[in-house]
Amino acid sequence: MKTIAVLCCSRNSVYHSLPDVECFDERRDATTFAGGMPIVAHPPCRAWSAFCAHQAKPAAGEKDLGLWCCDMLRECGGVLEQPAHSRLFAAGGLPMPGTISGDLWTLEVWQKWWGYSMKKNTWLCFS
Repeated sequence: MKTIAVLCCSRNSVYHSLPDVECFDERRDATTFAGGMPIVAHPPCRAWSAFCAHQAKPAAGEKDLGLWCCDMLRECGGVLEQPAHSRLFAAGGLPMPGTISGDLWTLEVWQKWWGYSMKKNTWLCFS
């Protein structure tokens, strides 16, 4: 199996228990990731939310982390996840669901498919 890096995962994420996964959570700053392997990126969404960014109080540098994750997706390949309608897609030059831009394409999924209790739509951008 090929090792992958999970950028911006939570401290209690299931990713920490998986083999061949390098996890970058708050303790292990994602920006220290040197590349060289595909990524799964979960950049913080509150600053990019189409619905609650106006009331969000992101930590210093948190919004920039989303744009950095877009760059890592292009450089390393993999997938980036954000809630549907995230403004990160426009700011980071990512394609909207159902469209392709170069090596990038985006798909809308429902988190309920993986056991989440609500029908929350989510966008996944692949490279």
